[in-house]
Amino acid sequence: MWAQAKYGISFPELELMMYLYGEELFTYNQFTEYAKTISWDKRRFKKMKDEGWISTWRETNRNQKALYEISLKGKAMVRIVYKKLTGEQTISESGNHNPIFKASATHSQKRLRPLIGQLNKETT
Repeated sequence: MWAQAKYGISFPELELMMYLYGEELFTYNQFTEYAKTISWDKRRFKKMKDEGWISTWRETNRNQKALYEISLKGKAMVRIVYKKLTGEQTISESGNHNPIFKASATHSQKRLRPLIGQLNKETT
């Protein structure tokens, strides 16, 4: 939920990004094949491309399909998420860096605050 709030990305999109991060380059067909394992959204590829999570590595030409990659923005986000998951970095408890700790956070986000604090204590 932290990554969803921080980056404005849905959980299925986050899962997809984490999977594609390891693929390096992929075709649209590869994207849709993996996307079938999560909740279906036929506009997801375009949305993720428009939002800058996916970039075109090679345009389609007469003999080759287009190839895509996770954008620099997307790679940076995935690296940060992995560091948080492995305990290399703590999750910020400041409202300036974490939307879950802002006054405007939703009730369900506010309920995560003690868990984030506990997680941070366990990983430091």
